[in-house]
Amino acid sequence: MKALKNKSGSFIYGAYVFGIVLLLGIGYLFYRTIKKSEDNLRWVLHTHEVLNEGERLLSDTKEAHIAQRGYLLTADTVYLAMHADSKDKVLVHLSNLKSLTADQPIQQKRLQELTALVSETFAFWSETIALNQAGEHEKAIALVRTGVGRDLATIRIGRLMSEFEQLEQLLLSKRRADYISSRSYGRLLEVGGGVLAILLLSFAFVLLRRLLERERQLSATLEERVERRTEELSKSLQDLTAANESVQRTNERLAAANQQLSHINSDLDNFIYTASHDLRAPISNIERLVEELLLELPEESLHESGVKSIAAMMQGAVERFKRTIASLTEISKLQKDNGEESTQVNLAEIVEEVRLDMEQIIKKSGVRVETDFEGCSVVSFSEKNVRSIVYNLLSNAVKFRHPDRHALVQVSCREEAESVVLSVRDNGLGLTPAQHGKLFTMFKRFHDHVEGSGVGLYMVKRIVDSAGGRIDVKSEEGEGTVFHIYFRKNTHAAELNSVVIEG
Repeated sequence: MKALKNKSGSFIYGAYVFGIVLLLGIGYLFYRTIKKSEDNLRWVLHTHEVLNEGERLLSDTKEAHIAQRGYLLTADTVYLAMHADSKDKVLVHLSNLKSLTADQPIQQKRLQELTALVSETFAFWSETIALNQAGEHEKAIALVRTGVGRDLATIRIGRLMSEFEQLEQLLLSKRRADYISSRSYGRLLEVGGGVLAILLLSFAFVLLRRLLERERQLSATLEERVERRTEELSKSLQDLTAANESVQRTNERLAAANQQLSHINSDLDNFIYTASHDLRAPISNIERLVEELLLELPEESLHESGVKSIAAMMQGAVERFKRTIASLTEISKLQKDNGEESTQVNLAEIVEEVRLDMEQIIKKSGVRVETDFEGCSVVSFSEKNVRSIVYNLLSNAVKFRHPDRHALVQVSCREEAESVVLSVRDNGLGLTPAQHGKLFTMFKRFHDHVEGSGVGLYMVKRIVDSAGGRIDVKSEEGEGTVFHIYFRKNTHAAELNSVVIEG
């Protein structure tokens, strides 16, 4: 009996030990199965994360493309901020993808190609944005119309990401199969492992449900974000389309107005040229007729004060008419000379040459001319036009000097911010406030005690306006005038920033 008991006890003990060992083995196998299932699920989620990161990269690349086009079309800096934000996101997505696929050499190689393509794409977009910011909008649009940016962003990057996604989908299928296999093995352990296995599998089931719920929530959140982003992109495209139509209509109106102005300017220039040309012969005939009339008059009548005065007035009128025709000819030439190529002009040399040309007039008038060119000397402009500006300003300063004081003309140059400034200052007669608005009118003269045609400052304004400058006038009667001519530093040929006249 005792032996039976011992045998029974040994059997129970052995069975207990065996059961313990079996349960421990089943528990270990169950643990390994659960662990493997979790690993497989983690890899499935990892693959989803890679795919989602790739979709976000493509989405942000498209958003950057839309923002770049939006800025080119509207010049709105909001699009620049959107473009920069999208670019930063794309770079973050690339970095995340490289980290997530560090164990996949094939994907790493594709990501290297993708990084190069992304850099090339954003460099192209940055070039168009830089052109637009530099005021070369047409060049930027022409560059966009080559289709290079669209080919890079839509075709090449899209194709590379498609290959990337195909491999990830294959990995996802394999990892899902591994995950399903591990779950099946776990069910077998559940059937053979009894209560412990059931408890363990129940725990695993709860854990898996939580993971699946998290995956479902992530998928729902992603779908919601994609839908919202799609709606935003659709609205942006509608806004861009409306803005593009508005810009096109504005451009059409501007083109029509520009064409009309060109016709008007051309007709005006042709009229001035024709008038100055056709009036030369009649005035020459009148001049010869006056000379013949004087020759035909008796000698004693020429000495009469009335006849002599009338003859002088007729000759003076003819001379003024000839000067007017000459001025019209110069104005017509001015328009034809606007296309003259700019060069590096030494201001000090031009002023000195003009001063030497006027030396006799300056000495005769008792005018003292002072120059100071230590501040600067060279500008990029038409040499002929600079000479015309200096000559007209200097000759006006001499002609309209004040009779009650010694005339002084100061010519200087300095650098100021982004400009090179040429100054011509005099202490002459000056202007009244009422005369300011008529200063640059053709044939307008405010003083009759000196000769002149009234077109000098008109020609200066034409030169400045043609170069994109502007003239603002301030002067004080009896005190004098100072002219400040602003040339922009480091400009392209024939580009003048502004001209300001102060008194």
